Amino acid sequence: MPPGDQVQQLSYFGFLFRAGGLSYLLLGLALSVVGVALIAKPRFPLGTKIYACLSPLPGLAALLATYSAYGQFSAMAMSSTAPKPAEIATVAGYAMSSGFFGILGTILPMAIAMVAISRSQRGRN
Repeated sequence: MPPGDQVQQLSYFGFLFRAGGLSYLLLGLALSVVGVALIAKPRFPLGTKIYACLSPLPGLAALLATYSAYGQFSAMAMSSTAPKPAEIATVAGYAMSSGFFGILGTILPMAIAMVAISRSQRGRN
């Protein structure tokens, strides 16, 4: 590296966010809004149970995205030419952001689902 060049420090969170984490967070936010509505009006026990089944959806979507990144890694490994470091970083960032933000997008809806189920069961007793 020439002496005049400076190394640019990247934010890890920003790198992961730009790699594709927004969709999982938005899905988790949408599910959270539905869950809060079910907590506010616990009159639909079947809707609450359906919501509880749908609340791990961001994590499941992230799992599928991580498997997709694995397929891309396999294609790079079997390629006759060496992949560029930027290609490796792109696929690695996508795989890591899917796992990280998929979990973040699942935690809040799952917690809300537990509260909604307990409120709907308490209202029936």
